[in-house]
Amino acid sequence: MKRLALLVALTVLLGGCAATTRNLLIVGRENGAQGSATVSVLGRTSGDIEIALGGKSYKGTWVYVASGGAVGFGTGTAFSGTASATATSTMMAIPTGGGGTILASAEDGSSLRCQFSYNSMSRSGAGVCQDNHNATYDLQIT
Repeated sequence: MKRLALLVALTVLLGGCAATTRNLLIVGRENGAQGSATVSVLGRTSGDIEIALGGKSYKGTWVYVASGGAVGFGTGTAFSGTASATATSTMMAIPTGGGGTILASAEDGSSLRCQFSYNSMSRSGAGVCQDNHNATYDLQIT
């Protein structure tokens, strides 16, 4: 259990060395409109977002859900004659990718909905957004 605590602490400390923000670029497929946003991600899986797109400011939230990961425990015993030794271990697989959504709206009632995939090892992601007028946008996260 001490090893698990040490691994978690190390992961948190090393995570602090990484960039704490991500930049989003949104480009319209049909109209070429460009938008952008910056979000704070340090230790977070959700938060507020403000996207400047097409002369409007969309405000809302983003959510990221990591997939995978596991914790395993094991015990092994070795025998040699009348002597024996027992060892225990704890393993932890930390997820490195997942998906998420962005839901945002502008003061004039316009809305924007995005779905994305993100990889925490490469610190990048991609997705697709659609507004309430059925315009489609490509999303890049760096």
